[in-house]
Amino acid sequence: MFKFILQIIIMFSLGAIAYILARAMPRVNDLEAPPPSALKTHWFMGYLEKADEWLLTFLEKLLRRFRVFILRLDNNLTKKLHRFKKDAAKENVFASEQVKENGNGNGNGNSEGASSILEK
Repeated sequence: MFKFILQIIIMFSLGAIAYILARAMPRVNDLEAPPPSALKTHWFMGYLEKADEWLLTFLEKLLRRFRVFILRLDNNLTKKLHRFKKDAAKENVFASEQVKENGNGNGNGNSEGASSILEK
């Protein structure tokens, strides 16, 4: 039991130490840092910034053109799908008209075939 109480005391003390250190950490960062303009930039940084700006504008234009291409492709596919639906609807209309012309649809051309069998 005595060991258990000692372990609890040690854990609480470690927690208190961690809490005190966590509160003291922001004070270390409060020191004044030199202003960023005081740092001397390398001569190559100007070229890198220009290249970065050019790359960003190029990629933005490329993505816009790709978006337009995708939208055009989507519109063309939608038009073709509508044409396929219209053609399929016309084929269904023609098929139903052929059934009416040929009779009852059993292929023998006798539209009274089923009724004549029932009458016998």
